[in-house]
Parts: sequence; structure tokens; C-alpha cells
Amino acid sequence: MAAHGAVFLLANLIFSTVHLQAYGFTSIASDATVAIKNPLVTKCFAHPVKIYAFPDTDTSAGLDSTTFERYEGNLPLDFEVTDIGFQIGSKGQVLCMSSGKGCGSGQNPRTGAFVVTVEASTETQEIIAIANPDLDLKPIGQISYTISQGETADLGVQYDYPSDIVWTHNGYSRKKWRGELHITVSEAGIYEAFSKKWRHEGRVTFRVIKRACPDGAFGATCDQKCPPSCTAGRGVCDDEDGTCYCAPGLTTVTEDCDTVAAGFGIDGSHLCEANGLAYPGCRGILFCLRDPYGCSCFHGIGGVDCNIRCPTGMYGPNCDLS
Repeated sequence: MAAHGAVFLLANLIFSTVHLQAYGFTSIASDATVAIKNPLVTKCFAHPVKIYAFPDTDTSAGLDSTTFERYEGNLPLDFEVTDIGFQIGSKGQVLCMSSGKGCGSGQNPRTGAFVVTVEASTETQEIIAIANPDLDLKPIGQISYTISQGETADLGVQYDYPSDIVWTHNGYSRKKWRGELHITVSEAGIYEAFSKKWRHEGRVTFRVIKRACPDGAFGATCDQKCPPSCTAGRGVCDDEDGTCYCAPGLTTVTEDCDTVAAGFGIDGSHLCEANGLAYPGCRGILFCLRDPYGCSCFHGIGGVDCNIRCPTGMYGPNCDLS
């Protein structure tokens, strides 16, 4: 599996599945979904950042509860969480991180990694979402990767003073990457880059998820084959049970995440225009799904801020397929 792109997640709440007996796996589109509107934050006093938690389908009962927390735990998260109604009355929650609030500490409280805990029915899932700065220091390329055994991920930032750059992995400083704008990694975790001299520029956050099996394989001994579409970039294959988690904008109406939908969710019924996300075609939104999927743009959309339609000949989430 090629390194999968762009960090937020998928909770397995109420399954709507297609069993493909030829491969012995289950194919699942994005049931519970976390979406980040405005995933790139221009400055502390600009637009608000909103993190939405959606139920599995537009006609489901909704989410019992949602909790929003900072991943690193060292910054307060004092923003309002409200219930939202969707197209046909199902219930979810949204965290609105208003502009200006909590600024001046050297770290924009609206950027970084966030843990979204979603509860529905009898299941609880944690989904990690990411918002990044769009200042002098900004990310380049994908911010969320899923790699398989033996693969690596390339992380990069743009900054005019590379000698000031410091990298951390899971909160620990990595001296070997100091002064580097681009690094290649093979371990799972949260990676951050920031300017040692100008900390007010914020931190750029990346997430790497690592499958325990080689590309295209799953199982305790990695001896079973993943569905073809998961190795083609339309979804991510769970390394334990072979479940294929489809990219936002693709569904399992036929099989193998091959059906293009106008919206996201198991059946593609959540339309971005009708659910408070506002942007037609789901542009400007970063979607995060259940591990091992991670985060990406909508199918057919690319760019760090998920605001660019794929050029001719390219497709898929983050436009990384041709």
C-alpha cells in the first residue's frame, strides 16, 4: 500500500457492511466521521476552526456523546461544544474553536492534534484529528500517512529559516532532524516541527499510522490478501482482520470501495453543503476516520488545506492516484 495521505478518523459505530467472500474480508465505508473545517489556521485572530463528529449515516439515531480533548494534554481546550442536527434529524456534535481565544501563549490553541472520543450504541472510538498553522511555518504535502511494514513516510515543512527547525516524535526532541525541512520516518506516532527561535509561528503536526503487515496483506501471520481496492488507494486495509475502510466520498454499494458518492458516510448520504460544512463538493475539509485510515481530503480533492480539485488524470483522496 502506498503511503496513505492526509490526520482525522473513523469510528465503527453501527456497521453497514458488504461481505466479499472471495477475499474473506469486510468492506466498510466511513461510518462515524470526524471532519475539520478550515484545517489550516492562518493566524490566531482569523477564522474559527470547527471539528465535527458525524454519525454513520444521515438517517441513523446519531451519537450518544462526543468528547474533544487535546492530544498532548498540556494546553487547555476551553471551547464550546454544541449538538447539531443533520439533514434528517440525526444528532452529532461540533467543537467551535473561536478566533482569538487563548492566543498569546506562543502556541495557537486551535492547532495540533485533538482526540475525539465518540460514543454510540455500545461502542466507543477515539479518533485523532489535526489542524495546522498556515503562517511562515506551514506543512508541505500530506499530514497523515498510513504505511505498511517496510515502508516510510516523507514529512515536510516550509520555512525561511531551516536552521531554527526542531522536530519531535511523540513529544521527544530528535536532534538528528534539527535544521531539516524534510524528514523520512518509518515509525508510527505524532511528529511535530516548530521554530526554536520563533515559537509564535506554531507547530506543524503530522501523524503516521503503521500497519503490522506488508502492503496488500493482513492476518496474524500476514498470509491473507487485502481487497484490491485497498491496495489501489481507495481505502486502507486493517492489518488484523482485513476490513477495508473506504476513503470519504467512496462507498461499498457495489464492492471494494469502488462507488463514487456525492457525500461521505457509509452510504454517502452526508452532503457537505447540507451539514454545516458549507463547502460544495467537500472542499476545504479534512476528514478523519477510524484507524488505520487516518485523515485525508475527500475523494477527488487535494492540497494541504483540501481545497484543490484533482488535476486531469489524477484522482482519489489527496489526488495521489493516477
